[in-house]
Amino acid sequence: MILLVEDTQVRLNGINCLKNIEIVDYFDKLKFKNYEIICVHKSIKNFNEKILMELDKKVVIFSGGIEGYYFKNKNFLEIDVDIFYQNFCVFIESKELFSLIYGKNYKLKTLLEFYDRISFFEKNNEEYLSFKFVKETHYEKIINVFNLEEIKLDLIIEKQELIKYKKYIYHLIQKMANENFISNS
Repeated sequence: MILLVEDTQVRLNGINCLKNIEIVDYFDKLKFKNYEIICVHKSIKNFNEKILMELDKKVVIFSGGIEGYYFKNKNFLEIDVDIFYQNFCVFIESKELFSLIYGKNYKLKTLLEFYDRISFFEKNNEEYLSFKFVKETHYEKIINVFNLEEIKLDLIIEKQELIKYKKYIYHLIQKMANENFISNS
């Protein structure tokens, strides 16, 4: 179940997917233990990020003061309040943090970003010989979401291995794009 800690009910107007969500307007670390996902607006009274960082759960902090989004670790996302509420219903259904960022087609968009990051690295480091997908980053989250078990974390891989991974990711993107096209037709 999801706990939403929100200080203003006005932002919840018009959101139709709030069944099975508990909404409170106070920060209570004892309450957090009963939920698998905790979403907290940063302006809530007694907000304490340190307590949230210590939880072994998915945590989302949202605020108008956050530009875009970023992962503090693989289960801790900070995101702009408008993006959060724009994709909140998709997130409730999927329970994947990437769905808060990208919405309905989050799997495809996440893989596209992953592919773009590898391509950007290659373009700006033409002479590279090796690469490393570091643990506790968005790479680990992407690898876990898509069960890309052949991509090893925290191991230095050779240039040819990275090219192989990039081709594999491209294949997944094509497959997902075709599936999305067919399902939307």
